[in-house]
Amino acid sequence: MMTLFTTAKPFTGPFRVIQTNALRSWLELGSDIEVIVFGDDAGSAGVCQELGIRHVPDVALSRWGTPLLSDMFRQADEMAANPTLCFINADIILTPDVRAAVATTRSRFERYLVVAQRRDVDIAEPLDFGPDWAEEIRRFVERTGELKSEIWIDWFAYPRGMPWEMPDLAVGRTGHDNWLIWRAGELGAAVVDATARATLIHQRHDFSHAGGRLAVFEGEEAQHQRTLIGSWRHYHTIFHAAWRLDVDGSLVPARGLRYTLARPKRLASHILRFSRPLRRRLQGEFGTLRRRRRPLVTASARQDG
Repeated sequence: MMTLFTTAKPFTGPFRVIQTNALRSWLELGSDIEVIVFGDDAGSAGVCQELGIRHVPDVALSRWGTPLLSDMFRQADEMAANPTLCFINADIILTPDVRAAVATTRSRFERYLVVAQRRDVDIAEPLDFGPDWAEEIRRFVERTGELKSEIWIDWFAYPRGMPWEMPDLAVGRTGHDNWLIWRAGELGAAVVDATARATLIHQRHDFSHAGGRLAVFEGEEAQHQRTLIGSWRHYHTIFHAAWRLDVDGSLVPARGLRYTLARPKRLASHILRFSRPLRRRLQGEFGTLRRRRRPLVTASARQDG
């Protein structure tokens, strides 16, 4: 039994199709699934009423007007009807195999965090949730889907009562997903990579809802978020998991090169990111030195030539 919670973009244009597809797929997981949508973006109330989903319009916002993950986690923990909570982005289609992934993990660990890599696809039309919809979309993903990097995390399943003590991180403004994985490890939770077992389908879209990709990942709010997250050590990926679910559903230690290299790769990434201004400045200085070393060509010299 799971409670899935999210916040949505305005239900306009392609986002209405994308988000409605996602919400309907969650309801297809079973009659014991509870879904909560936070926020009062355009169309949210109407879609929730249409689908029979709980709508909570009041959620704390950053000073830029972005919903705060910290407040949603707090409210969901207080109001959820089920022992397992799942925060999930509102553009992710789930198939029933996620239930098995969570059930296997719950049977083994008291405190856990289940995550998985997503697969990106292009879907522009409302899905037909017929009897074989899950198998049909899995085949579609196998043919056309793109497995995305371990740094993009859109689904987090964990037990109710986890003491996250989260700073006021905003949804979708870089790093909150990496912080959650790091924090789970700090709390002694078993972080489980369920990529081989759970199908997470991300419907591609642009960033027009937030002023473009650059604003989302490099804008003022994104920079503020990095300050809240703090040390580079707080940026964990799926490959920092200590456990993984195999294709057959067995839970085994996460071993292999990609897990072994996760920490050094992340360190290298952050060294490159934080040294970028210095490297750019040095490049400019070197360029100036090269220009100064060039022989001065005067107008008379050009005429003589």
